[in-house]
Amino acid sequence: MEEATQFRNCNEADLEWDKNFKLDHLSGDVKGKLTELLNANKHIFATSVKELPGCDTLPHNIELTDDIPVRQKAYRVPYNLIPEMNKQIDILLESGIIEPSVSPYSTPVMLVKNSSGEYRFVADFRALNKKIITDAYPLPLINESIDNLQWCIYFSTLDLTTGFFQQKLHPADKYKTAIITNKGLIRLTRAPFGLATSANAFRRLMEMVLSGLRSSQIFVYVDDIVVASTTIEQHLDKLQKVFNRLNEHGLKLKRLQNVTS
Repeated sequence: MEEATQFRNCNEADLEWDKNFKLDHLSGDVKGKLTELLNANKHIFATSVKELPGCDTLPHNIELTDDIPVRQKAYRVPYNLIPEMNKQIDILLESGIIEPSVSPYSTPVMLVKNSSGEYRFVADFRALNKKIITDAYPLPLINESIDNLQWCIYFSTLDLTTGFFQQKLHPADKYKTAIITNKGLIRLTRAPFGLATSANAFRRLMEMVLSGLRSSQIFVYVDDIVVASTTIEQHLDKLQKVFNRLNEHGLKLKRLQNVTS
């Protein structure tokens, strides 16, 4: 990273391509430098699943205890929610997250209302999870990671867009994720939410993506990347290196949040 003088002083209007960034709490100089960096890297940010190309650096494998298919009946969808269900299925089909399937497996789906009042499309993988051979890849020790940040002044959290949906499934395992809907049998092409191995598999992927960059001040927790530094120049340099690595692997960020100094 060159000297900080390369960055001009910017205002919030320069980031109108995405209002997810909250930078007003930062000093003018720091805000200007960070705004310049974000503008130069806006191609790695995505707010919709339609913008996710998918990462095949480490495809997600699904290993089962036996070859007996898990076959379940569809859940009833309330009549007033059918349009919402169809809309979400169409978005996922258009995005390539799901695709039509012929499979002996079938998992039911439903809509779950979240705290904002919106509905989330969910597959109930509980029956399939009972047969999955779990991945013992560990999550980080949060207390230990926090202890390593005690001398840092600048902190950023990078939130990956719909994290699991960015990791491609191994082609040989897609049929195991078949879901039964009012539009027929459909299968996932990306790591599903609710699958027993998705979190650990995604962490393993992120460790590979950031290999050589990870230090006591850059760590991953599920689909969040935490970057911490002692100076703004060091912080911008770390962020750019992380952005470059994510771009190389086709991964997208939803936002950069919790920027503090």
